[in-house]
Amino acid sequence: MVWIIVAAALAVIYFGACFFASSKFVEILSHPRKHSYEEVLSNEAQMRLMDKAAYDAVPKKDFSVQSSRGYTLQGRILLQPDWEKSEKKKVIVLCHGWTSNSVEVCGYYKIYYDKGFNCVLYDHRYHGHSGGDFCSMGYYEHKDLEEVCVYARTVFGNDCILGIMGESMGAATVMLATPEIPNLAFTVEDCGYSSLEDEIVYVGTKKYHVPKWPVREWVIAMMKKRMGYDVNDVRPMDAVARSENVPMLFVHGDNDHFVPSKMMMECYNKKKGFRMCRYFEGSEHARSHMDHPAEYEKTVWEFLEKIGVI
Repeated sequence: MVWIIVAAALAVIYFGACFFASSKFVEILSHPRKHSYEEVLSNEAQMRLMDKAAYDAVPKKDFSVQSSRGYTLQGRILLQPDWEKSEKKKVIVLCHGWTSNSVEVCGYYKIYYDKGFNCVLYDHRYHGHSGGDFCSMGYYEHKDLEEVCVYARTVFGNDCILGIMGESMGAATVMLATPEIPNLAFTVEDCGYSSLEDEIVYVGTKKYHVPKWPVREWVIAMMKKRMGYDVNDVRPMDAVARSENVPMLFVHGDNDHFVPSKMMMECYNKKKGFRMCRYFEGSEHARSHMDHPAEYEKTVWEFLEKIGVI
């Protein structure tokens, strides 16, 4: 009889601990610690990812977009000096990752700006200066991106050459949005996850040490109940499979232990139509452009040349 009581007590403790850990993990995913503009700018400057003097000299236009989900998205456009005189305007929307803000993608802007692109940067929901009660890891973010692209075309014209690029969660976001944006010229994704379910299981078990079973079952159920969306609907690789007409570049560090490096090939192999991919040796999560700046830039430019936009 005693062993039954002990076993029952241990089971209660185990399942209670799993429930607590799962609940805490959901809170971390949905309400991560947000980094301020000042923190990110300081980090970018320290790692010499951005020439601040050159950035400060770029003409800029602040904007806001009212999301149809009831909050405001705040952003900034980095304008070419004579952009209004350009016959065919080139535009790229840059999407930052989880916990960060639009300042983060300033480390990428010059790759595109130097080739004549006007760069649209904005804060995802719940991040930076944008509204929104929680982060949805790409589910609502990709719908916001679609609306930012509509706004970009009101500025630069419906006939502009429009591309999208994202890092990490931003990469998942651009992949999800790719088949939904009309006349999209190209997509570049850097270290995005192929499936949010798989990413949650990976991070939950490896980083937060939550047992696999409650992560897969409880975390997903909690996300749906509390946040109103189904994690199983956030599958960038399925969206990529529906994007045959949009050229895509996939890049990833081959030493990524946050979004597993193999996820790039899971997405790449789903892509029909024109595609390119590149692993960057030794790079951890979202560090490829830091570790290999010249090679990274060359890879992007080669892709843009091959699809005829530079």
